[in-house]
Amino acid sequence: MQSLAAEVVALEEKVLHVRSREIRLEKETARLKEGVQQAEQQLQSSRQDRASLQATIDMLQVCQLCPCKMFKLLGTQKRHSAGHH
Repeated sequence: MQSLAAEVVALEEKVLHVRSREIRLEKETARLKEGVQQAEQQLQSSRQDRASLQATIDMLQVCQLCPCKMFKLLGTQKRHSAGHH
């Protein structure tokens, strides 16, 4: 009878150990998921920044060809020099 009780106690200790490990893994999984979400947000922000920079580059390339277009793009008015367009 005593060996059966010892076996039950040993099994209960194993169950507690497994449950403890499971809880630790669940917490780690939650932290990892949060890290992935943050990385995805940073990636999205970087993509938006890149798109904005590319739009600026495109605008500057257009302006290099025709300076007066820059003023149209910026919504400002400037007198063009005589003979231009």
